[in-house]
Amino acid sequence: MEPLLFFREFLAIPAIVILVACLIMLAWRFLLGPTNLDRTMAVDSITLTFVCLIALISIIVGTAYFFEAILVLSIAGFLVTVMLAKFIERGRIFDE
Repeated sequence: MEPLLFFREFLAIPAIVILVACLIMLAWRFLLGPTNLDRTMAVDSITLTFVCLIALISIIVGTAYFFEAILVLSIAGFLVTVMLAKFIERGRIFDE
């Protein structure tokens, strides 16, 4: 049996379930995080988990059209994380 076919038929659904469970737990951490640093880490982890979910769906569908969305979402997630870290450190985003 071809490895990609084995993945599509037997391993894709449990992987999606695990990633969705991770997204739910990370959303819980984002909503109830006691500090802003916890919320920032949750946003970064949610972005990474969502990118993994899109990549998994791209493999299941068998297309490469989602890779541009993955790239844009990864860059946006990085920029949001840097912006929030800078805001937590300095209290403002832009320097005067």
